[in-house]
Amino acid sequence: LKYRGELFTLKFGSIMLLLVNVTMCLIGLTPYGWLMLVAVPFFPLSHVMNPVLVAFATRELPNDELGRLSGAMAAVGTCAKLVAPLLSAFVMRRTIDGPFPSALYLVAAVVTMPGIAL
Repeated sequence: LKYRGELFTLKFGSIMLLLVNVTMCLIGLTPYGWLMLVAVPFFPLSHVMNPVLVAFATRELPNDELGRLSGAMAAVGTCAKLVAPLLSAFVMRRTIDGPFPSALYLVAAVVTMPGIAL
């Protein structure tokens, strides 16, 4: 991917993230757990765009603002790591014994949709 350029890598990562979300929606809407195996290759491939996004952001900011960018990215990541287990526990508790036990995957797909839009 290095030789294709940053824009290609960004598009490739976005497409992989879209495939992850589509697969998560399918897992959430169907009772077939084996669909998770379909999504596994797309998860790591969707993360190739993160370094490119950081590179684009650092090129656009002046040097004295890079620390603020790094702090903001760390704060958002920390908030996500705090909220995700709470949300997943809440959804699992409400849906695991009901007719829709795989609703967690559907919620995960919906929560990550803004990342595709950005």
